[in-house]
Amino acid sequence: MSAARPLTSGDLPEIPIWTLSDRLRKAREHADLGQKELGEKMGISHQAISKWESGRSNPSTSRLTEFAKIVNVDIRWLLGFEVPEGVDSTGHIFRETNAYRVTATGQILTLVAA
Repeated sequence: MSAARPLTSGDLPEIPIWTLSDRLRKAREHADLGQKELGEKMGISHQAISKWESGRSNPSTSRLTEFAKIVNVDIRWLLGFEVPEGVDSTGHIFRETNAYRVTATGQILTLVAA
């Protein structure tokens, strides 16, 4: 029997990196909004939302800020930054990484909003 070799980074499964377009889509879906409904709330076309979510274009800073407010996510998360520990709008304590929010009870959620 041979000794087990140490794990290297090449042995670990690839962790997907979410792009801005991925985060926009995930946040919109989590807010239970369709592209058309979100577009109406923002005063823009659903085609513009589709372009953002497909990565064919990016929202302006002001549109991104508006988007974050409507879907109730931290703009820093949309931009891919780690968001510090805090309390969400429902009173749950959380800590976020770039891909997950871990609640104080250890529940792992795959999106910013609890």
